[in-house]
Amino acid sequence: MRWTIWSISMVALAGCLPEGGGEGSADGGRFAFDGGARLDRGLPSMDAVVPSTADADADGGGARLDARPPGPDGAPPRDQGPTPDRGVTPRDAGPPPDGMVPPVDAAPRPDLGPIECLPPDGCVTSIYAARRDLPAETLVTVQGVVTAVRGTSHIVLQVPIGHDHFSGHDHSGIWVYLNDAEPPVDIPARGDFVHVTGLTNDRFGQRQLYKLTALRQGDRWPATPPRVIEVAEITTGGPRAASLEGVLVQVEDVDVSDPSPPPGVGDADDPMEFEIVGGLRVDDFLYAVPQPARGAHFDRITGVLRFSNDLSKIEPRDADDLDGAPPPPRAEGLVINEVDYDQSGVDMREFVEVLNASDGPLSLAGVTLELVDGNDGEPYATYALDQAAAELPAGGYLVVGAEIVQPLLPAGVPFLPTTRATNALQNGPDGVRLRAADGSTLDSMAYGAQVVDGLTEGGVNAPDDRVPNENAALSVSRCPDGVDRDINGEDFQTVDRSPGAPNLCD
Repeated sequence: MRWTIWSISMVALAGCLPEGGGEGSADGGRFAFDGGARLDRGLPSMDAVVPSTADADADGGGARLDARPPGPDGAPPRDQGPTPDRGVTPRDAGPPPDGMVPPVDAAPRPDLGPIECLPPDGCVTSIYAARRDLPAETLVTVQGVVTAVRGTSHIVLQVPIGHDHFSGHDHSGIWVYLNDAEPPVDIPARGDFVHVTGLTNDRFGQRQLYKLTALRQGDRWPATPPRVIEVAEITTGGPRAASLEGVLVQVEDVDVSDPSPPPGVGDADDPMEFEIVGGLRVDDFLYAVPQPARGAHFDRITGVLRFSNDLSKIEPRDADDLDGAPPPPRAEGLVINEVDYDQSGVDMREFVEVLNASDGPLSLAGVTLELVDGNDGEPYATYALDQAAAELPAGGYLVVGAEIVQPLLPAGVPFLPTTRATNALQNGPDGVRLRAADGSTLDSMAYGAQVVDGLTEGGVNAPDDRVPNENAALSVSRCPDGVDRDINGEDFQTVDRSPGAPNLCD
């Protein structure tokens, strides 16, 4: 079959030349890499580029895209700069997935010939070589199946089991950045088999492809099974943490050791991830993972391994990648669902959002919202919610905030203006409380650096809105809406603000 070629452009091939990594020859304008792989420096005309084709898999299980064979995997690993100390052990020979023989991590490395470097595809090679053997800023074309998609910004490619070029899981996957593709590329779906052309890049210790010049889509490929592995193998600093980056992996029978671990280097104050016993982080880069309780058990967690913020993290792709943990508890009445108390410059878009998390309408008669000073525990402003609406329907929102916020609300959301147009909410440590008509507390939350007696639930404040909010329109939000573990520090996260609408926890 013919390829669908979505985008392509001519690219300079300077990136294909190693920086002091081999020795040149006067024979044919070629360049030899350490270990014998050869790169061609010749620049033939575009007429010399042969279109790619695809042939069907012999057993009907999928398609193979074999326009040009990948380069050899026989060259010894090259030092890739930022991560030489994150060592790699030899491939294990563990049991293959059902029906797969021989053991997939003991497969021989195929001899696929020299790496040819010609425009416009650069070095037509394998993901293995792009991950392990070639220097950064090398223009390459690799092929693989898409195992994960993050919006329009990232995909992950992996050499699938059953493909002629598969030679083990180590170094078989790679992250691909899309936002700087030129020209822009169409986003493939999970399960698509594709060729991509772009530059290798070491980003904060992880190899990726970026600055794509082409992404060519072929046929669908059967679902890629994850590599089942022990946590100790892939946790930060583990013996296969580096080699399995970009690979779909699965850990089994694990427990949550920390539902809100400290952020890694350069990460946000609230990284929206949790840690399982053994130190492996479970992150939300691909999917907004619900925050579990400490000690929660998972039968299995599946995801793509990623190195970010100096930490190895498993990135689930959807809810199906998390198996065994019960959903977090949900409130059964009125709750404080979102608070935005600080913006860059003058605070003029502050608001508090109240949610009816129950299954039926609730009367607002006598219900008040108190803004509470963290120093003395006394309210500095009180708002009667029945002035905005007599009742709140199931799943309904009500917003108390600056008048400039009201035009941002979806139609029909009850609104009550604050008494001050600016600086209506103190910046912490302070808090918010909902009181019933009889004066009992319906819900409370505190924010800022210090616990506020009588407001902070669970002894841990909600994350600080101020530091990350200097450059982003963030708020302190329950994630997901209505979740209520009675621990402010676990129920709330800093995400893009969304007054009067579901919180943007994705």
